Amino acid sequence: MSPSEEVPKEEEEPKEETNELASEFNFFDLFDGMEHENDKVPSRIANKSDMISLIKFIGGFEKWNELNEDCRLAVVKFLEYKDRCKLGICSKRDYETVKSTPLDVYKISIYDNEKYHYSFRKEDFDNVVVELQLHHDYNSCKQYQLIFSQLGEDTQIQWYKNRSLVLKSCNYYKEAVKFAEKWMKKCNFELKDIKIEMKNYPMDKSKIKSLPKCKCIRIGSDDVETFRWWL
Repeated sequence: MSPSEEVPKEEEEPKEETNELASEFNFFDLFDGMEHENDKVPSRIANKSDMISLIKFIGGFEKWNELNEDCRLAVVKFLEYKDRCKLGICSKRDYETVKSTPLDVYKISIYDNEKYHYSFRKEDFDNVVVELQLHHDYNSCKQYQLIFSQLGEDTQIQWYKNRSLVLKSCNYYKEAVKFAEKWMKKCNFELKDIKIEMKNYPMDKSKIKSLPKCKCIRIGSDDVETFRWWL
């Protein structure tokens, strides 16, 4: 999914979505389980166009549903993220297959209080930025940036210019880390590159046990214990 497909027209008013509508967000599983860990199948139903596009992409498998799970996983492994999204909303079984197939996530960056968000607000505000890069080539358009900030008792997530999502009754700092680690889990913690520039990364609540294939770790901290924990 390229960013250009999701950028709304400048004249449009900012759009907000609540937790209940998160499963219908175009990233399919991006926010699924952020506010509540569950295994529910997303409610959005694939339309005819989705089905035709997917069938063409995977070669028109007439007996897709008859393939054993190992074969299905092998096919999904080579699908682009956008096509995984389409397949995942076709049926409960397809959803489980997509969910069970690790994503190829190249890099994840997390940093707090980035100041260059003029497209969202003119003044500075406390925030955490999470960047996902799905391909080693930064220019491949397979990267996404989300900005987490506090909105009263809620967490607001913003992306592109006029898009936002509100998670009820939660802390933006914790939700940003939870979100980033959820994506690490999606690739079995096998990302190649990670960048952390946070003053108070919640190491005590982290789900990270190891990063077996990580070749580059950049830590923006002057705390020795933080370096020891990551290394």
